[in-house]
Amino acid sequence: MVMIMEITKHTFKGTKTGPHLLVFGAIHGNETCGTLAIQKVMENLQQNQLTLNAGQVTFVPCCNPLSYANNVRFTDEDLNRIIKKHPQAKSYESQAADCLTRYIDDCDILLDLHSMGSPCEPCIFIDHPHPTLTAIAKAINPPDILLEWEKVYPDSEHCQSTETYAHSQGKMGLTVECGQHTDPQAIHFAYNAIIQTMRTLEMLQGAPQPSNAPQNFYRFTHLFFRQKGAEFAQKWRNLQFVEKGTLIGHDDQQQYTAPSDCFITMPVHQGKVGKEWFYLTEKVTETDAAFPQS
Repeated sequence: MVMIMEITKHTFKGTKTGPHLLVFGAIHGNETCGTLAIQKVMENLQQNQLTLNAGQVTFVPCCNPLSYANNVRFTDEDLNRIIKKHPQAKSYESQAADCLTRYIDDCDILLDLHSMGSPCEPCIFIDHPHPTLTAIAKAINPPDILLEWEKVYPDSEHCQSTETYAHSQGKMGLTVECGQHTDPQAIHFAYNAIIQTMRTLEMLQGAPQPSNAPQNFYRFTHLFFRQKGAEFAQKWRNLQFVEKGTLIGHDDQQQYTAPSDCFITMPVHQGKVGKEWFYLTEKVTETDAAFPQS
């Protein structure tokens, strides 16, 4: 087992009481936009280009240092599926998860910054809606907001994400997909996500600057894991509309067709057998973002 590198955190405190915001970058080692955006925000705070008026913010620029150094998603296992206490950690990522849970325990709100491998527009995941999270999502203003990712997993052991753990501890959590891994705009989006979150929480000078641009809301309905011989019928894009009955792909055992009109979500064109292959989502109303169906 690889022994874990130090997971460094940096805390800044305002002069007034307020919430404790925790910002994660590089949960997955090849998703670097969050790290670079956090470094820029910290530099702005250190040089007094930004003023923290209230509360405190803790930045963890790189949550997965070894994978980051090797530019890979993970070293032993997917860190964002095992965020929980690991008293007897047996893998590199389980050691990292054990450390990160302690950071989450100390915060009020978690902002987790990610990116995707395929070209895509930014989007936000909200698994446990709350008016504060809805306000932050509106201020960050991605084109798309995705709901209830956790519910499509067969059991809780498959989806122990940062949001899952935060919610279990009575914290609020928001996951932001900032764009494609290597797109420079992903860094700018991640930076804006941090700033708009802090302004919405009244931690920084200046009011949030929400856009009036419309947002689309989607709810996860299905998850398919990659099996041997898996191939897509075409090069699907994230949130591409698929008509009922359309062939999505096949593997050595079966064909996969759309069970209804839906949207293919986060298709993984190159991945490992047994890992997530693609999701399906349905479009819902904005009301569902604040008041999900039970």
